[in-house]
Amino acid sequence: MKRQCRKLCVGIGGESIRFLNLRIAGQIVSGTKMKDRYIVVDTDGATLMCAWAPTRLQLGGPKILGLGTGGDIEAGRTAAEESREILLELFKKEAESMKEMCLYAGLHGGTALGATPVICALAKSAGLQTTLNVVTDGNELTEKENRILAEWRNLVDELDIIMEENRLQKAEKILCTP
Repeated sequence: MKRQCRKLCVGIGGESIRFLNLRIAGQIVSGTKMKDRYIVVDTDGATLMCAWAPTRLQLGGPKILGLGTGGDIEAGRTAAEESREILLELFKKEAESMKEMCLYAGLHGGTALGATPVICALAKSAGLQTTLNVVTDGNELTEKENRILAEWRNLVDELDIIMEENRLQKAEKILCTP
């Protein structure tokens, strides 16, 4: 019998990985049983090393070399496209035991901005109901960020904005310090 999880949580890029680290750490510290399944994806191998999610996938091929996108949105999109088959297979497998996927992405960085539309489309094609949780730093959104959100709203069933202010930077120091 397969273990029934509530939902699949997928972090895309460094900002969302730090956010999910906080969520996972909170469950560990409180002794709460983890009911959700966590997967994180990024182009930066060092960021993935700090991830607490049990499943980590490095996006991209030889061009990226695990060094991240350097803020290049097109490189993030290309990296997700190059990993398309692996992602789709993973999502289809997860769709056998759950129907809801919560994606997490920030509004900065090449991986999050480039890979999010690709990953949202793959999740939908796997038959998963999708909620995109956009992690922001708590500042007022710029015109560019509002344009991105308007585009992303059309890719998912639901879009939520999570204001995190400075908690992400503080948590990263705690969670990624050797």
